[in-house]
Amino acid sequence: SKVLSNFECSYSGFVLGAIIAETIGSFFVAFFYLSQTETQTYFSKEKAINCFIIASSYVGCRAMLNGKTVTQSGAVLNPAIAIGTNFAMLFDKDGTMFQYVWIYALFPLAGSILAVIFHEFVFKKTQEVLHDEEGSDENDQLIEK
Repeated sequence: SKVLSNFECSYSGFVLGAIIAETIGSFFVAFFYLSQTETQTYFSKEKAINCFIIASSYVGCRAMLNGKTVTQSGAVLNPAIAIGTNFAMLFDKDGTMFQYVWIYALFPLAGSILAVIFHEFVFKKTQEVLHDEEGSDENDQLIEK
């Protein structure tokens, strides 16, 4: 019974860590993708730089959130890779990790939805306010002259 409680405690920590890592990582990847595919929020007019920003956001999120192995701790950020890895683990290990495969499908979706909401209702509105203030400053200077 003591062994069973240690087992449950270690996997509950894994589940929470995987949920957080998948959600945050997917949020950042989706947010950078959205910010680089809209003409109003480009960091650069050069398409190669925008592509580099999207790719580096994925690599950066994987580097920040990845744990010891791909699916036992850390972020996968790709449900297809996570499901394939979990299927492979069925043959390699006892199959206990396969019961958590739902994390890698559900929480990247949740992180992406949060990124869309943040991008539409916070980031774009902030950009609009900043551009309006820049335009009003230029107009004020023209009026003063």
